[in-house]
Amino acid sequence: MQYRSAKLLFVVTCALIAGLLAACGPAASTPTPSVEPTAIVEIQPSPMSCDGLVAAALERADSFCTSLGRNQACYGSSLVNAQLAEGSNEEFGSVGDVADLSAIRSLTTAALDVEQQVWGIAFLKVQANLPDTLPGQNVTFLLYGGATLENVTPQMNAVVLKTDVASTSCASAPAAALLIQSPDGTRATLSINGADIALGSTAYVTAAQNQEMRIATIEGAADVTANNVTRRVEPGAQIRVTLGGANGLEAVSAPSEPEPYDLQAAQQAPLPLLDRPVTAPLPIPTLVPATPTFTLQPTSASADPNLRADQSSVRGGECTTIRWDASNTQRIFFEGQPVANSGSQQVCPTASKTYTLLITYSDGRQVSYAVRIEVAG
Repeated sequence: MQYRSAKLLFVVTCALIAGLLAACGPAASTPTPSVEPTAIVEIQPSPMSCDGLVAAALERADSFCTSLGRNQACYGSSLVNAQLAEGSNEEFGSVGDVADLSAIRSLTTAALDVEQQVWGIAFLKVQANLPDTLPGQNVTFLLYGGATLENVTPQMNAVVLKTDVASTSCASAPAAALLIQSPDGTRATLSINGADIALGSTAYVTAAQNQEMRIATIEGAADVTANNVTRRVEPGAQIRVTLGGANGLEAVSAPSEPEPYDLQAAQQAPLPLLDRPVTAPLPIPTLVPATPTFTLQPTSASADPNLRADQSSVRGGECTTIRWDASNTQRIFFEGQPVANSGSQQVCPTASKTYTLLITYSDGRQVSYAVRIEVAG
């Protein structure tokens, strides 16, 4: 009896539930809302400033090209275009690539372009005339900016250099040039644009087509020979050679007399990338006749800074004061230190010495002035 009652209750309950479900009807399916795919936005890095671009390029070149071997070239920073020898399998198209010099015919480094974010640097280690018994010693070539080096060979005995003269919007950017450094204690010989160079030093070279080539010495000494005339170039000096000929890059004159080099250009050059650390020296002075009061006349139309000494002769241990008054300048250096347009400096020489005031005028001209203090006895 109890079993039948329980069974009847179950049947009634099921019927009631079924009725309720029927009354409600089938459950409506809820449509899944469509979801639009999320667009992936690629975040581009902010363009580097001029100074940042130069610093990054130098860092890359220093990282990738420090272990370069003899007669090899290294792609230091983009962009560098290389003309390879026919049939060569070398790869030289991205930062860090290394190729043998025998596979390279010419190299062109891109000028600084902040919009394109490029500044080309190329390293070369060459044997030149160094003996085979010194395999670990090489002549370093550092090409950068808008510069081209043709006829690249391990001997570098007929190389052709061209550097752009166009300026950039960044005043602190190095101008296009070629740095050359021979091993310490050795003397290397090579030929650039028809001029023979015997180098026991670090040199800074530019070559503007159909204008002139400038060879400056940063340390050591160099002998430059062109048209049967040889000039010795001491640190802080430069010589000029007129360029012309069929390609506008052949030496067609004898080297000029040595003159003060461009200190700012040398200071902005990537000297820290060289094997041997060097510091740009003061330009050699342009000595001009002095008046009895040691006021020097300028060698250009620039205003006379009236460089003078309170005493032109002192005894050992005595001091005197050197004074100057300049105008319309960009920068002034007294003995290599920046100074104001008008100022003075006390000096206490222990031996006779020439003091130099280097002025870059507002029109870009660079003029050196000198005053000499004699020490009696």
